[in-house]
Amino acid sequence: MQTNAFLIEQLTDHTIDLLEKVLAEAPVKTASRSQIASRNRRIRSGIHDIVDCSTKKLVPELKIATVLIVDIRGFTQFTLANRPTQIVALLNFFFTRMVNLVHSYDGVVDKFMGDSVMAVFGLKNKRKPRFSSLDAVRCAAEMQLAMEDVNQFGARLGLEPIYVGIGLHCGEVVATTLGCDEHSEYTVIGDTVNTAARVEAHSLRGQVLLTGPLRSLVSKQVDVSEPVEVFVKGQSLPVKLFSLNSVTSPAADTDGGEADQDIFVIPRCEVRKSPRVPVNLPMQYWHVEGASVSDEVCEGEILDLGYYGMRAKTSECLEPLENIKFPFSLATASPGAHDIYAKVLRTNKVRGEYVSSLEFTAIPDLCERSLHSFIDRTLA
Repeated sequence: MQTNAFLIEQLTDHTIDLLEKVLAEAPVKTASRSQIASRNRRIRSGIHDIVDCSTKKLVPELKIATVLIVDIRGFTQFTLANRPTQIVALLNFFFTRMVNLVHSYDGVVDKFMGDSVMAVFGLKNKRKPRFSSLDAVRCAAEMQLAMEDVNQFGARLGLEPIYVGIGLHCGEVVATTLGCDEHSEYTVIGDTVNTAARVEAHSLRGQVLLTGPLRSLVSKQVDVSEPVEVFVKGQSLPVKLFSLNSVTSPAADTDGGEADQDIFVIPRCEVRKSPRVPVNLPMQYWHVEGASVSDEVCEGEILDLGYYGMRAKTSECLEPLENIKFPFSLATASPGAHDIYAKVLRTNKVRGEYVSSLEFTAIPDLCERSLHSFIDRTLA
């Protein structure tokens, strides 16, 4: 990729060459060496102003915006089980659909982060925050609807379905250019961005999570589930998260939203029900925060197992939407290649101990087959 400095040099040389050719053909007074040098400096400075969008020319701005982050669930395990060419083809198709949806709602794609996309709404227009927030929520709903097309494309490649979780938050952001002459990016930073990332980390597959402030802005256009309170890093108080069930479509803005086609309903992932078998097995597990795994080993007991989840008893309270991982051996072990990741759905206190229901969010294929076989044999 050509740097700004290289482009400036090339354009300056080209402009000076053209100018010298014109002057050579025109009957004008010959310029002195100092005049030519001064002229060339002015040309270089003018081209630099056009080409170089440096941070000193873009003053940081404080804006009210809605940040959306969409991430593929269990993508690490998915990549290990498939060929790189398949993964790249699917990712490109996925990114194309997501970016097109962001642009259709007047949003800005801030960046790709591995298998996730961060988008911002409210930067490009002067509409009230509630309108750009509604655009963001509608975009998130359409992203979940678009996963059917993504998985149809994946099926043609011989791939299993993938699912995404989406988190949204609104508030103040600082919009600016970060970087240097060689590379810079226009982006947004601030607590709103950090909170959106942590909300997304709490989302389950097929889920769209809204924070309380965002839900308040769009309350008349959305249907949400009862809120769940979670503690997120950087926040002293728990954050209320609402799972989006449906949102009015743009068509509802003109006809009152009475028709069914004027509502985007978040598609439910396939019903994840399976037989449950009592096991009463000791378990060691680790807390997961973002991409970091705690060094502290915690202990508990698995009460029952299903194909897609389990119930576990612990001495500590596992918060709803918290993530843990545990070894597939279901006994004392060290973290390794056969770890299962799970998200807490709910926790109840029973006789002084805590019983949590968990859904598996990432499980290696070999572990999944063995788990299914174990449950089937136990029930036989």
